[in-house]
Amino acid sequence: MFKLPIEYNKHMILATHIVDDLELLKLNETADVFDEKSIFGQLFKSDNAITKNALIKMTHLYSYDKNYLKETQKVIKLYKSKHSDLNLDTVYSKWNEIKNTTNFKDVYNYCSWSALEFLNNNDSTLQIITIYTLLSPILSLSIPIFGLLIPFIIIKLKGSTLNCKEYFDILKYTLKNHALTNALTCFNETDMNKKMYTVFSLLFYLFTIYQNTMFCIRFVENIKKIHEFLFLMRDYLEVVTEKMKMFGNIIITYKSYIGFYNDMMNQCTKLEIILFKLKTVSPLNLRLLKLQQIGSVMNQFYQLYNNKEYESSILFSFECIGFLNNIESFSTRIGNGITKCKFAKTTNIKKMVYPALLSGIKNDISISKNIIITGPNASGKTTILKATLINIILSQQFGYGCYESAQIKLYNYLHCYLNIPDTSGRDSLFQAEARRCKEILDCIKENNGQHFCIFDELYSGTNPEEAVLSANAFMNYLNKRADCLLTTHYTELCTLLKDMNNYKMETIEKDSKITYTYNLIPGISKVKGGIKILNDMNFPEEILNNILIRLGKK
Repeated sequence: MFKLPIEYNKHMILATHIVDDLELLKLNETADVFDEKSIFGQLFKSDNAITKNALIKMTHLYSYDKNYLKETQKVIKLYKSKHSDLNLDTVYSKWNEIKNTTNFKDVYNYCSWSALEFLNNNDSTLQIITIYTLLSPILSLSIPIFGLLIPFIIIKLKGSTLNCKEYFDILKYTLKNHALTNALTCFNETDMNKKMYTVFSLLFYLFTIYQNTMFCIRFVENIKKIHEFLFLMRDYLEVVTEKMKMFGNIIITYKSYIGFYNDMMNQCTKLEIILFKLKTVSPLNLRLLKLQQIGSVMNQFYQLYNNKEYESSILFSFECIGFLNNIESFSTRIGNGITKCKFAKTTNIKKMVYPALLSGIKNDISISKNIIITGPNASGKTTILKATLINIILSQQFGYGCYESAQIKLYNYLHCYLNIPDTSGRDSLFQAEARRCKEILDCIKENNGQHFCIFDELYSGTNPEEAVLSANAFMNYLNKRADCLLTTHYTELCTLLKDMNNYKMETIEKDSKITYTYNLIPGISKVKGGIKILNDMNFPEEILNNILIRLGKK
């Protein structure tokens, strides 16, 4: 069973709702690939099922092992492999097609009777079966001739002096007087029963030849398919074993990778044994030498289908090459919006960007004290929360993130309060919010270690008065136990939470119009931006004017 390098070290599983809320992964609706708008869809080129499956697993794990993360930074920077034109989707789909073939043994002409299944592992037996199948049309056509010669052979074995000329004279006389011969030579003169017997006999004979011929044709097509599959697997195993050995040469000196190295190279050795056997298969042709090899070919194909050790090694290789391709893809992004971090006691990120917008606005974030962020709607508050948590996750997965520089505190537990559903069974929105908060509190209470939390519009599902009081009490409790980022529209809450640093999203107001800069600056925002959103959405002017009158701006 394949395990990622991170699984050999101290690691945690990222909650599924965090992956979903942050849109780390998102499948395209029309194809089995990642949507380019998702975070990992942009950071990784997962354009096939193998790398996609590996990336799903990689996304859900993060580490708080400093030594592992520092060594991972070196590994990612060093790993480069040769480009291969091999289509991994073709390999993966063909493998699954063969493994999931209904009635495999019958389709490919193997022994399906359980008592004789052991013969499927024998080259000689498979060669005899294959040659017989290929010759079956000729044998069917020749059966009448063999039937005429068998009596002569039996007579000779009994010691008779009958020679060939004498036997054929007797044979001619016998055939001349045979009912079928008479029916054929005098068809119009025979009665209806004999005519029907004659026609039925000929049709049955021709049908037998036809069946054997069609079976032989299908078998030849399968032989071609078998060779194509064996050559495809040979090419794939050449690529994957080379990648494994190249990666092994890099990680062999790193202690946190020793467990992964040992397992990977053990499987690599097994794969090379399979590869060695596949390399003995020659291209399909009609030469006698190829006919002598056909039993071995059938055996190797059967082993790929039936041998559990082969299956285990090949499945390991699929996950391994998916992981290696993702690492290689990520390494090409280093220096292009992706930078290595350092690990420290306090998280301090310089020129941080939201990974889905690498060319977007850059902001600094320092969590020496917990932070509360204010600002009008659509000013970028939630994006700051997401960017911070995503970059912490990336840093604790790969040691890199979307920033110019960063000191990252290693967290054991990550918590996310975003997109709280308002339909959680019988729960109201506020009940759903309270339930998520209780889950976070329980986790902090039950687990020692470092916790990091982001909260977007805490307790927005209840009235403002209770929301402020509840959020104040909750955050005062949490400030002693976790690092937190909080966004809110309640400026009263900002003045109550004295142990938190206040930041706001910079906005420029001019002529009753608001321009967003998306810059995070110190302070508390007093800007009300809801009217701008309604205006941008072309709400009726009467509604907009009434709002402005109430706000005293008209």
